[in-house]
Amino acid sequence: TLPTQRFSRSDETDGPGTFFGGYRTIAEHYSHLDAIAANHPTLAKLVDYGDSWRKLNSKPNGYDLKAICITKIRPNSSDCALNPNVDKPRFLLMAAIHARELSTSEMAWRWIDYLIDNYNVDTEVTMLLDSTEVWVIPMVNPDGRQIVEQNNISPYLQRKNANTSQGNCQNPPGITYQHGVDLNR
Repeated sequence: TLPTQRFSRSDETDGPGTFFGGYRTIAEHYSHLDAIAANHPTLAKLVDYGDSWRKLNSKPNGYDLKAICITKIRPNSSDCALNPNVDKPRFLLMAAIHARELSTSEMAWRWIDYLIDNYNVDTEVTMLLDSTEVWVIPMVNPDGRQIVEQNNISPYLQRKNANTSQGNCQNPPGITYQHGVDLNR
């Protein structure tokens, strides 16, 4: 059976740290990563792997790009290092590549909690984390997601990041273009 403590959302309406009926904000996702790493130092390591386009270009609302590495971290090992030469195989889950993909970051949250909550409880989870590094990036596109979060009740369905280096498109009547780069194209 799956643990239900962290999986269920008791707040069916927007509450602190949520928008559009209960989706968690960037701040809440990053706070979750911080808490997991702090509370489970032998199983999780938070990694800042770069900066968003806005942060790199000194624009407002820029973000650190954060991932969490989940594995049984061995003392004095290369576990969770930003190095291609490591002992364990790696699995990478990326979520919310497109800013409007709200549910994918929620699923990443649940995957993180499932692995942490079931280490030394579920044999398969324990074997997985003893032998493999599971890397999770719950929000690949925080700049774009911030655009989506701006209108709490009816979010703007931004797909791309917030890169405006090519300027803003001039839209023909009836056609809407979004500035930015589609991060998986």
